[in-house]
Amino acid sequence: MKQFLIVVFMGLYATYAFSQVNDAVSLPDSVRETLAFELAQICAFDQGIRNDHLIRNYGKEITKLLPAVDSLNFDKFIKIVKEFGYPNETLLGKYFIHECVRKVGSYILLHNPNRLIEPEIYQLFRNEVLEGRLDAEFFALALDKYYVIYEKRSLHNSLFKTSNRLRVNGVCITDKELSDSLRLDIGLPPLEEHEFISE
Repeated sequence: MKQFLIVVFMGLYATYAFSQVNDAVSLPDSVRETLAFELAQICAFDQGIRNDHLIRNYGKEITKLLPAVDSLNFDKFIKIVKEFGYPNETLLGKYFIHECVRKVGSYILLHNPNRLIEPEIYQLFRNEVLEGRLDAEFFALALDKYYVIYEKRSLHNSLFKTSNRLRVNGVCITDKELSDSLRLDIGLPPLEEHEFISE
């Protein structure tokens, strides 16, 4: 009986959470404006600290600050995604036209690839992909940045495979099964045979 109640509760919670995200598309204009402003602030913080002048004159200090800033921005962005879904034109309407609002998601994901493989975070963005709010190819790109930087291998054959951090220039054939499963999990087809390289 206890297990039945837990299953029922989880089902009701999932239904509620899903309806919350779906209701976001009918947000009042004032909420959309506030949400767009919050996203613009995150973007300004993310890009502002990467200002060429600051990096040129305070490179060491900026390098030390970047992980903390990126983590703070990521947490703020995640909170928005959990409540409203991944920002897109359907959610934000006319406010999505602003470049900082359109691009903030890509900045945040690419600057925090190490966070994307955390099970809860991965599942959150995977769901956004499957719901059509986040582009699967872009999510694969951001994930591949993690694999290249931290595991020294490419699993999605993204542009990051050409990184100086990577010793091989592509996805090794020995990683084919893993690559196929990762891509299928986010709705992408497996890589073509010719896209794999030997060790």
